[in-house]
Amino acid sequence: MAMSYLHIVLNGRLTYHRASMKRTFLFVASLVFAGFLWGCSGDDDNPATVAPTAGSEATQPPASASVPASTPVPSTITPSAAGLTQQSLVYIDRRKPGPAEVWVAEHNGANPKMVTASATLRRPLDVAGKTLVATGPEQLQFIDLATGPTRTLPEPVFINDGKFVSPQTFVYITLGGCAGGGQVGSTVHKVFVSTLQVMPVLELPANLQVAGFDAASVALTPRGCDPAVTRIDVQSLVNGQLVRSIPIDGCGWAGVDLEQAKAVASWKSCNPPANRADEDVSVVDFGAASPTARGFSSAQGDPNTWPFLFRPGSAQLAMGLTRTEGTGPGSTRGGGIWLLNLDSLAMEEIQPAGGAEQYVLDWTADGRYALTATVEAQGLCSFAFVDVTTKQVTKVNPDITVCGANGEVIGWTTLR
Repeated sequence: MAMSYLHIVLNGRLTYHRASMKRTFLFVASLVFAGFLWGCSGDDDNPATVAPTAGSEATQPPASASVPASTPVPSTITPSAAGLTQQSLVYIDRRKPGPAEVWVAEHNGANPKMVTASATLRRPLDVAGKTLVATGPEQLQFIDLATGPTRTLPEPVFINDGKFVSPQTFVYITLGGCAGGGQVGSTVHKVFVSTLQVMPVLELPANLQVAGFDAASVALTPRGCDPAVTRIDVQSLVNGQLVRSIPIDGCGWAGVDLEQAKAVASWKSCNPPANRADEDVSVVDFGAASPTARGFSSAQGDPNTWPFLFRPGSAQLAMGLTRTEGTGPGSTRGGGIWLLNLDSLAMEEIQPAGGAEQYVLDWTADGRYALTATVEAQGLCSFAFVDVTTKQVTKVNPDITVCGANGEVIGWTTLR
């Protein structure tokens, strides 16, 4: 999957890992309101479990409802280059007029192959194994990356967020956001990918986003009609019951790694309170006897608003930094890709500064290689992967430049 997590951050991951973290929660948050106005036809009564019909286009009945840089503690990960070469790079290309094109290439972008073209694909949500899930017009689209056919699951309610929680289970959230000055509720659904059977898991009067997950539970960030974060709730995927609530303050992106028992929230989307004014990130070790939030401020630059990605198998997360040099257009530049050790709060640079902005897209499951993006200009990005052990940066196929309005690199997945 585009990496993401038993490491869980908004993009969490499982043992098969998918760092994907992928969509900015600011981006998702902005889409919530826009989507409410744009795609909220229908109701969200409790849906019945439905089964798909046969065929390449299977259609289902609708579902309802500051610390200086220092050397961090060594990782216990045993790296394996095989974890890299087995990956396939998945991306959406919108550079040409007409339908969006779905492409798959080798891990480094070599030998790209167009899988399918779609005039209805709107927003990719996540990828795992051979399946890419995206939103379409009042539907979820399940695209087979090996052979190209698309199965669709009707969903008349706006889809706020969605993630694979296992290779065969997809969780998505409908509605959420603000309307008429009030809070709109969210419904969490679970889909069995092989059959497209859908089952409601829980419904809450809050705007919810996926902050992480493991095999049995999903971590949700309840967000009000402002970007403030006060807690991360972990809910059972079996019965929807609250497993635990993790108090954490922030403003914007928040995520949790259930395996390492770490929660993180950014302060970059608003002005923090006076007692947190110098903090970039709040970190909570909820495995401790008395969990206490610790503030972190980077001396190397400001963390950008793209979600951070937890590094598989270690108490580290990756973030892109930005630096402001002068004033006016072009004064904000990428400040490099860094690892933050969540135990020591030490920083370690893994990719030098470049471009206007930098961020992390994915990890290999063994935590050795990170897939990164650098914004070169509007709608123009370059991509690379970093060997965290050696700090070697390898450029991805330079013909792959999609970002912004021109498309999106979703991340790595294993097609074999």
